[in-house]
Amino acid sequence: SIEDSKERPGDGAGHTPAKSDRDTEWSVNPGARIGAKVKNGDIGGGFEYGTMGGNANLRLLYGTWNFGAGQLLIGQNYPPCNLIISNEAFFAGIYASNGVLYEGRRPMIQLRFGDFKFALVQPGTGGSATITGVVTGGEVDTTLPKIEAKYTFRTDRFRVGVVGGYNSYEVNSDMKDYDVDSWVAALWGQVNMGPAYVKGNVFKAINGGAFGLASSGDDDFDFVGNKVKDVDTLAYVLIAGAKLNEMFAVQAAYGHINHDSDVVGAKDDETTSYYVQTTITLAPGVSITPEVGRVDYEKNSANVKEGDETYVGALWQVYF
Repeated sequence: SIEDSKERPGDGAGHTPAKSDRDTEWSVNPGARIGAKVKNGDIGGGFEYGTMGGNANLRLLYGTWNFGAGQLLIGQNYPPCNLIISNEAFFAGIYASNGVLYEGRRPMIQLRFGDFKFALVQPGTGGSATITGVVTGGEVDTTLPKIEAKYTFRTDRFRVGVVGGYNSYEVNSDMKDYDVDSWVAALWGQVNMGPAYVKGNVFKAINGGAFGLASSGDDDFDFVGNKVKDVDTLAYVLIAGAKLNEMFAVQAAYGHINHDSDVVGAKDDETTSYYVQTTITLAPGVSITPEVGRVDYEKNSANVKEGDETYVGALWQVYF
């Protein structure tokens, strides 16, 4: 992809005042992976390895047991607090900046009954260094797993679902213990209109960084006056697209995310993004996705402009 970045921290380094930085990137997409799924009667499983940063990394490794009324999943997979509804190809903006609820892959134990999922997930401890770095004898304790659930209602025409999760950890110090609680709640839906569709989600989170959500901007709590100051996040995305024929499909999206800190005097930290893309299918499993988009990082909590990025590129894929 070709990126044009303006006043982004670290971009255009060495220029005073800051100048735009323009780069052409040729690389393996971070979503590239190889894996397999296996099944033997009621027992199954799968694995997936990726190429993040040029190194092999474990993405998925899990086993399943279908016990009639439902399914038990044990291992690393996508917990319920993931709504992978965007096809955005520009990896630096995917999910984190366009308002999609995304947590990533986590070790967990999950039960599924039809369209209902309930999972006990590896607890998140994001932002803990904010406390341990300033108190004496600070250490992080996790007692309970992260709790997540999702329910989806489906018809031929539309789908709608609710998602929720709760996470908690404690920082112990020589003088005092500090509780860090975080949660997220989301609503999402999709309406199909022949070859076209409209879909989106909206979510609310408290201390999303501690929960483990991917996000643009500062969604970590603050530690001020020996107290934990929460940060409230509100985000949404609206996506529309259509399959024009067997060869061409289009998609466009607009998303926004806002972080509101409880620290007195702190400003809202916001990010807005949008993109338009066309997926061209050359053969079964072979596609090219040209895309143009923009991410506006607006201002941070200190009311300082963070610049924007405009990109033009294409994702080339072969599925086998």
